Amino acid sequence: MRQFSAVKFRRGWSGVERFIRILRICGFVRPSSSEPSYAVLDVLDAEGDIIFDYAIPTAAAFRYVYRQLQLRVVTEDEVSGHGQTSAPTGRSRSTRQRP
Repeated sequence: MRQFSAVKFRRGWSGVERFIRILRICGFVRPSSSEPSYAVLDVLDAEGDIIFDYAIPTAAAFRYVYRQLQLRVVTEDEVSGHGQTSAPTGRSRSTRQRP
């Protein structure tokens, strides 16, 4: 599974909520379920724990999220705690692509 960088929003939690509302209106995310999806969008707390996750249904929706959040692929070292992106501070968001 490929994982992407965490992103901290300048406006904190209100920025996260606004971004999710926009994605929902455009049909770019839906509540996570057992149905197949192109990718998963995780909302993280200050400790890096997942508090919400959303299904990204299509490649086009994923490209939009990727561009808007300026995501980058992270290495295994960064994911396992050796890199900067694995310990975000404040409200942040991470995206992982399903295999």
